[in-house]
Amino acid sequence: MQSGTIELESGKWHWTIIPQWTGSTVVYQHRERVHDEMRSWVQELELTSEEAHKLALDPLERTWMDADGLKWRLTLELPVGWRRLGSSSGGECPGMSLIFKRGGIRRVAEVPGSTKLGGLSNKQLRGLLEEASRDIEHVSN
Repeated sequence: MQSGTIELESGKWHWTIIPQWTGSTVVYQHRERVHDEMRSWVQELELTSEEAHKLALDPLERTWMDADGLKWRLTLELPVGWRRLGSSSGGECPGMSLIFKRGGIRRVAEVPGSTKLGGLSNKQLRGLLEEASRDIEHVSN
């Protein structure tokens, strides 16, 4: 398939494959929150529904619009030394940073290593952005 609809904890997403020179970009658009989007990359030109679902859980990036109508680019970053940290905790990374970026503004929220960017709901993202913004205010005071 080259397009379809999947359901995640974050809602229903429509996905489409856009062929590139080598491989394809998979674009996911939220069915209710039209400005929310995720992107992944694959080598194939077609995906099964199961493959599209699995890719959507861990996109390369996600665009999310907050309650004020501001668009944020979201990514997950592993901590420095994550391989060492993962080996001491049984192979799983103990935590990651959820990065909210908008222009020159950057907010960071710490999340568990098992966090799936595609599975985070609008409500969860709002809470994480508020937490990251509070942390910035504490540092600047």
